[in-house]
Amino acid sequence: KNLTFIIDFDSTFITVETLDEYAKLTLNNNANKIKNIEEITNNAMNGKIDFREALAKRLNILKFKKNNLKNFINHIKTKISRSFISNQKFIKENDVYIVSGGFKEIIEPIVQPFGINSNKIFANSFIFENDLAIDFDKNEIMAGETGKVDVLSHLNLNKKIIVIGDGYTDYQMKKMGKADLFIAYIESIKRKNVIKNADFTANSFNEIVEYIKNL
Repeated sequence: KNLTFIIDFDSTFITVETLDEYAKLTLNNNANKIKNIEEITNNAMNGKIDFREALAKRLNILKFKKNNLKNFINHIKTKISRSFISNQKFIKENDVYIVSGGFKEIIEPIVQPFGINSNKIFANSFIFENDLAIDFDKNEIMAGETGKVDVLSHLNLNKKIIVIGDGYTDYQMKKMGKADLFIAYIESIKRKNVIKNADFTANSFNEIVEYIKNL
């Protein structure tokens, strides 16, 4: 079938939000900071605050360190959705892009075993100074306020585009006329204002594979 899949990373490909998870691991149970980061994440995912602002705020609290990356990536590998793992063959055999507000440095090593190479990953990039992530690269397409929509404009794909994700920014790709179908992915989190805009709601990747058969 002539389909392209645009898949989100946080709370979709993996079962957690990357920055929230990093907070839990590194902020030594500083409950206020962890809660603050989770609130900012949720507000951004529900479309209540500007994505760039949310990212900058969280990086500022997190103090992300380059020398923590390797251990952190190994930790995130344990958080890949089981239904994605069981459908690895399907993902490898189809035209799949990862479009995420997360970070390439973390996403690439996790999705490459699924046959998704760096030219099909659109995400943010850290700017490190010495060992500390002081900012994110504003020149990346995904750094823009309408990053996900901009990626699809840039790619100009001529296949039927199916977006899979848990957040409002995923739905925006369909809302702005850049995608044909939006599947709300609710295995890890259910957001009401996202579900109500979906063409289909999936609890697992198996349900998506079944749904595709009937298109």
